Parts: sequence; C-alpha cells; structure tokens
Amino acid sequence: MAKGRPSTSSRSSRFQSDRKVRSPPLIAQAPKEGRAGKHPSSPDAEICAAGEESQLEFQRIFGVNLRSARLKSGLKQSEVAIITGLTQQYLSLIEAGQQNLTIRTMAILAKVVDHDLLDLLKKVVDTPPKPE
Repeated sequence: MAKGRPSTSSRSSRFQSDRKVRSPPLIAQAPKEGRAGKHPSSPDAEICAAGEESQLEFQRIFGVNLRSARLKSGLKQSEVAIITGLTQQYLSLIEAGQQNLTIRTMAILAKVVDHDLLDLLKKVVDTPPKPE
C-alpha cells in the first residue's frame, strides 16, 4: 500500500462518517375540525360504497363470461392455468367473481379464450353451460 494513502476500509468508514443524514421535511398539519370541516379530498362514503359495488359486479360479470368462453373454447381450468402461469385454484376464484384482477391479467385471459376483453366485461345475456 502506498504511503499517505488510507486503506480502503478506513477510507469507506471516513466517507460514511462525513455523510449528513437529512430528516424528512416537516409537513404542516391542518387543524382538526369536526365532520363539517372535512378535507375536500377525502372520499365520500357513499361514493366509495358505489365504487366497491361496481367493482364486485365487474368481477362477477368477467368471471361468468370467462368461464363461458373457456368452456366454448374446450379448455379446462388446468389447461388455462398452464398457458397463463396462474394456478387452477386462482382461476376458479376468478370465475366465481371473487378476485380483483388487473387489466393486464384480464387481457391475458381474454386472449387465451380467444375473446375481446371488452366482450368479457359486458353483462351476460345467456347462462353459461354447466360442466359435466
């Protein structure tokens, strides 16, 4: 090692000790008021409930339509699972309308059953056939 040059271990410890730690900026807290003075950006409970209800309805519609399209395509859940990398159990929950899916996952499933995603999100007109 050359003279006058600190070793790597002492150099790294020297630089670490020179660093200054910044504390996060302080955010002014708004005064707490009663219900009448709610912050304008807080969601209305009625709007949230309607959104959740719509979400559950879309999950149900997509699941029923996916199942119908899968059966018309002659595919088993296990086959769709292998193609998509999802589990058969997860597909079962999707078809039962019990999973909140990303648009990407819905698009992949729609492609596998050879249907348009928007068609799978439309309300069911007829009932899907029952498996044997």
